[in-house]
Amino acid sequence: MPAKPSFISEFEIIGVEAQHAPSYAPDLDPKYAVKGLLNIGEVSVLYGAPGLGKTAITAATCAHVATGKDFADCLTQKSCVIYFAAEDGPGVHKRAYPYLSTPAFSGAPFYVVPAGFDLTNSTTVSKVINFVKTVMAAHELDQALIVFDTLNRMLGVCDENSSTVIGSVLASAGRIAAETNAAVLMIHHTGKGNSSTPRGSSAIEGNADNLYYLARSKEDDKLVFWKPQKTKSAAEAKALAFRIGSHPVGRDKDGVEVSFPKAVPQGATGFTKTESANDNRKPKVDTNSRIEEVSQILIEERRVNPTRTLKSPEIAERTGTAFRDVKDNRDSLLKAVKRALHTLVADGKVEKKDDSFRLIKTLIIDHDDLRA
Repeated sequence: MPAKPSFISEFEIIGVEAQHAPSYAPDLDPKYAVKGLLNIGEVSVLYGAPGLGKTAITAATCAHVATGKDFADCLTQKSCVIYFAAEDGPGVHKRAYPYLSTPAFSGAPFYVVPAGFDLTNSTTVSKVINFVKTVMAAHELDQALIVFDTLNRMLGVCDENSSTVIGSVLASAGRIAAETNAAVLMIHHTGKGNSSTPRGSSAIEGNADNLYYLARSKEDDKLVFWKPQKTKSAAEAKALAFRIGSHPVGRDKDGVEVSFPKAVPQGATGFTKTESANDNRKPKVDTNSRIEEVSQILIEERRVNPTRTLKSPEIAERTGTAFRDVKDNRDSLLKAVKRALHTLVADGKVEKKDDSFRLIKTLIIDHDDLRA
């Protein structure tokens, strides 16, 4: 990189440093919650008409991010999920339940806050930032996915038709994204009589980094597409499909079956998967990332079940990003997990009893009071 000219310094008037354009180096591996869809540091708006499944689709996406599970053609990076559900907190729980109800994911960093906040108020914004940072620290994760549902419930008493108000709220969302290392997703409604544009001020389209809308398939009313209208990335993004169905959860005292809505990812065209430049060359394995991910799985288990031990297949079921290259081969996945466990046992951080494992030497932060 060329040396920075000696005369470049902070301007006395505006207090910022001039940046030398030829010295810019592109970031080839920007961080993301969902690659090509929800990037760290960006603010996205997803809007759609009532009844399309906005909450179900968002909750399903969040559940995959919180567990570090890729879905359809989308890659994820495990992140803390904070879902500010001002309209329907219980509804978010119900729609995430089909993905989080197994014991394997009882410690997933997914929190629902059933309240709205005035994001035009800088003091409130600071409190949101501090809360998100606290949750991230408790889970020892360095990035987050934050959902505000809906945008209108985050305006206080202000009007969504005001460009000044919308500009202020999206600027606050940008501040939250920057200071918490998060991807921010705001859920919104369509305009009356027009399902192709977001309701309220046109500043929504102008100020959001990414603008997505939901549209129902004309051929199948259970199929809904998450479509990009505007994206900050130069890469072309295409529609991601979800099938809206139901998930049985049991029977009530009268014997009637109870079920929750479930959005099932169907696939995407245009969201790029990571591929090796040479198909004959194995991708580079990051051993440290695998060890860290296995350690994190054991940390989460100890938080919710201090005395329980896990067998390697149970740990393998919970693995995410670091084991992506061996996910399609169960034997290879188990071998990789066992190698990481062997290292942790040798380092004195994990104890082995028969064929089960438990964390013994990592600081566990009690975060029960953070549960929503």
